[in-house]
Amino acid sequence: MSRQRVDRQGRMETREALWAAIRRLGSAGEFTAKAVRLETRCSRDQTERYIRGLTRAGILEVKRSGKPGRPNYYRLARDPGAEAPRVRADGSEARQGRGRAQMWKTMRILRDFTVRDLAVHAATEEHQPALGEVETYCGYLARAGYLRRRGEVFTFLRSRWTGPRAPMIQRVKQVYDPNLGEVVWRQGEPPYIPPSTGGGQARGPAPTPPHPGPLPRGEREKRGRTRRSAPTPPSIPPSMGGGRMGGSAPTLGPPCAPTGTGEGDERE
Repeated sequence: MSRQRVDRQGRMETREALWAAIRRLGSAGEFTAKAVRLETRCSRDQTERYIRGLTRAGILEVKRSGKPGRPNYYRLARDPGAEAPRVRADGSEARQGRGRAQMWKTMRILRDFTVRDLAVHAATEEHQPALGEVETYCGYLARAGYLRRRGEVFTFLRSRWTGPRAPMIQRVKQVYDPNLGEVVWRQGEPPYIPPSTGGGQARGPAPTPPHPGPLPRGEREKRGRTRRSAPTPPSIPPSMGGGRMGGSAPTLGPPCAPTGTGEGDERE
C-alpha cells in the first residue's frame, strides 16, 4: 500500500494498514517500528504512535529494548483478531466509530426503519447515538447506494451488503468502504441509484438485445408471397416539354417568386 493511498483514505485506513503489517511481522517473530513503516509506507509519527498505544494496551510487548540510537524490538503479546484495535496513544480504547459500526449491523437486521428506530435499536450501554448522528450517517449511506429512502423510512438494500465493517464518512465528505478498500461516493457526485430501482449510474455498456433468430417456415413463405404480390410502382412518363425518356433528369431552377400583392411581392 502506497503512502498516497493511506493519506487519501485517511487515518482510519492508516490504522488498519499498520495493524495488518504488525500481525504479519508478529507472526514471524520480533519486529521493529521501522519494519512496519517500510511495509506500510506510513509516516514515522503515525507508526510510532500506534505501536506505543498497542504496547500500553498490552497487545504488544517490548521484547528487546534498544540502546540509545538503537530501535526497540516488539512481539505480539495477544492477537485480538483481524480488525484493527482502536487505541489511543496512552493505551485507552478509542470509541470513535463504534456507534456507526453498531448502526451498520442493526440496519441490516431491521431492513426498514426510521431514524428514531435505528437510534433506539443501535444503542448500547457504552454509546447511545444521537438522532442527528443517525440521520447524517443514513443520509450518506443513501447517497452511496446502501439505503433507499422513501419519506422518513429507510430501506437497507441487501444486495449492497459488502461485509461486516461499517462504511466510513471521511472528513472530506466522502464514503469509504473498508470491506471493498475503496471510496464509493464523493461529494459532488450524484447519488448512486441501484439498478433494481430503475436507474443508477452507468456501469459499463448496455446489454445487447438477443437476436430474434430465424423465422418459422410458414412465416417466411407468407412474407415471400407478400413481397411477390406487391404492386410495381408506375413509370414516370416523359415531361410535357418534349423530354426524352431516360438520360439525365432536367435541372430545376430556383423556386418561383411569389405572385400577388402580399408581403412576398414587396418591391422598392
